[in-house]
Amino acid sequence: MPELASASSTAPTSRERMLREMADLASAATRTRPLVLVLEDLHWADQSTLELLSYLAERREEARLLLVGTHRPTEALAPDHPLRALTAELRARGRSRDLRLDVLGPEAVGEFLNERFPRARVAETVARAVHRRSGGHPLFLVNVVDDLHRRRILVEEYDELRLADVSSGPSAEDTNVPESLRQVIGRQADALSEHERRLLQAASVAGQDFSVAELVAALEADPDETEEHLERMAGREQFVRAEGVEEWPDGTLSGRYRFIHALYRDAFYEQVAQARRVRLHARIGRRKEAAYGERVGEIAGALAAHFDAARDVPRAIHHHSRAADNAIHRFADREAADHLRRCLALGSSIEDPNERRFVELITLTRLTGPLMSTQGFAAREVEVLFARTRALCGEIEPGPHLHPVLRGAMSFHQVRGEHGIARQLGEELLGLLEGSNDVVAQVQAHYGHGVTLFDLVELETSQSHLERAIGLYEPAQHDMHVSLYGGYDPGAACSSWLGWAQWHRGYSDRAFTTCQAGIDLAEHLAHPLTLDWALLAKAIVLAYAGFYEPALDLARRANRLAAEHGFVFQQSSGMMIEGWARLGLGQFDDALAQIQGGLDGAARTGARISRGGYMALLAIIHGFKGAIPEAMRTVAKGLEEVAATSERLHLIELTRVRGDLLWRGVHAPDEEVEQCYRSALDLAEQLSVRSSGLRAAMSLARFLAERGRGDEAAAELEKAIAALPEGRSTQDFHEAQGFLARFGGAA
Repeated sequence: MPELASASSTAPTSRERMLREMADLASAATRTRPLVLVLEDLHWADQSTLELLSYLAERREEARLLLVGTHRPTEALAPDHPLRALTAELRARGRSRDLRLDVLGPEAVGEFLNERFPRARVAETVARAVHRRSGGHPLFLVNVVDDLHRRRILVEEYDELRLADVSSGPSAEDTNVPESLRQVIGRQADALSEHERRLLQAASVAGQDFSVAELVAALEADPDETEEHLERMAGREQFVRAEGVEEWPDGTLSGRYRFIHALYRDAFYEQVAQARRVRLHARIGRRKEAAYGERVGEIAGALAAHFDAARDVPRAIHHHSRAADNAIHRFADREAADHLRRCLALGSSIEDPNERRFVELITLTRLTGPLMSTQGFAAREVEVLFARTRALCGEIEPGPHLHPVLRGAMSFHQVRGEHGIARQLGEELLGLLEGSNDVVAQVQAHYGHGVTLFDLVELETSQSHLERAIGLYEPAQHDMHVSLYGGYDPGAACSSWLGWAQWHRGYSDRAFTTCQAGIDLAEHLAHPLTLDWALLAKAIVLAYAGFYEPALDLARRANRLAAEHGFVFQQSSGMMIEGWARLGLGQFDDALAQIQGGLDGAARTGARISRGGYMALLAIIHGFKGAIPEAMRTVAKGLEEVAATSERLHLIELTRVRGDLLWRGVHAPDEEVEQCYRSALDLAEQLSVRSSGLRAAMSLARFLAERGRGDEAAAELEKAIAALPEGRSTQDFHEAQGFLARFGGAA
């Protein structure tokens, strides 16, 4: 620079002169335009660089110069770190400002993932999971994503970025600390004293959140000294932050702290030797167990983790079981299943064979409900579970433990369409309960058997069992039913099945009232799975009655609930019922997609129940769309389903639809068409399914009237109407009334 050329090139070099010349250079560079000088990672800067920054900041000569320096505060935590002293001095003199950058939110993490993987669609759930693991910390985010991608946990598949299903345990939220971050955290930990390091190691055993009292118990340490160390670290924003105070039921008052980032906790946990971990977990678990006393269930999940890690099998099983109860009552069935699976794993180490078998049986029985709700009532794991529980029952003396096993097996076989097996199990359970005062089991036995008989179209007997169950049921029994018998409330469910039985027997007004009672009870209980069933039940009755808009509303509400809680079987059922309503509204393409999608989804869970009925709906849609051959094939498949499951209720509608297709589509001989309609009508009369009988009679009447046999048509329709004990508001009744008005009959 010309301004510096006058200085003697032979003058001795000094630190002061070099600083002055660099400052002069900066002034000269800013004479014609402003200059922004950015220095990154100042926590790694040498002493000379920091002295230059100080000199430039303190210089009084005017210069259009802005210095921007970036650094990670945690890298400059040591009291003797020169950057710490420099920033404090500049702030005190008003020569600098600190700008703290917030961590990234889930949306920003999603944007980063879109940039990092430009050819893959990033689901919101993936972005949230990565955000939880990285905490939105930019450095941690980059390293965590690279590590998850390297380990094939974060994968690009079918143009989508997703989290792999890793059965052995690791997930996007596992405790693996990438090596690059381990080194960074290690450098930060070098600023700690040995006592502070041991304190944070014990804190990592306590958890992401921890209290002073837990560390005192773990280390058998002085409370005041422990608190002082934590206060100092929190004041320096060094690994932990203060979270206030917590009080335990025994009166213990303790400061509460939290690791600033989960990766800090994981890194310190890795430093704890395995044997020491066992001791620390045991001390913390026993101290908190004693402190909570009768309220210990409130922290069952945390205690389960401590005693599990402490290898205290009896305590771990006990608290995992309590934690499963808590999860069920929070409607967190997946979490409950995880706790119960852990009980099974721990129970396998019990030496006494009788105790081991009993623990396994009780745990498998309790696992039934969460598995059925999250995987479907007829899923493969459910099948394996029931096979094992029945085998265990043969090894243990008969007793009340057999009741939920038989009841769960009834549901499994019923949803699989194996109604003969379900009937045998129901009769066995009812026989075991003769003379018993186990009211909860009696409710379940009558409910389950009533459902089976409904599927076998023994409607009057089915109704008597369902009414018996409702008479025995008390809402106060709800928790016991949910914990032991399938994960939902039988009081509301009995109203659902009873409403369907009433509908098919011709009591349509009662059916609406009964199904609504099920919804009211489910809403009072505030139990999502129970409410899902109740909503679908009334939607079905509304669809049968031809009230498609309200049926669609209820089905969509149920579908949102099922999606929110992961009820896979109910989701499939809800799709089919929504498709049914859309069919009634003339939305054929949407109806076809939803019914077919629901059938496919239900099949993936192993379910086979009611497939024939929904295939009848598919055939109607294909017929409306002019795809007569496909409609006829669908009817044939539906008839095969009925033959396999004995669900003759759906045989009535399949036969009626086949008649419509033969008449309007295939143009079959009149004798063949009329025979279909009369077969459907005869079966409806034989089974006392009066609502379906009216629909079959209406199809037959239309056919006869078109063939000039109006009087005969009116007579058939009047007979079907006369069989209805109530119900003058349904679509079928209004159509029948209109038909009779045309042909001189009287409704």
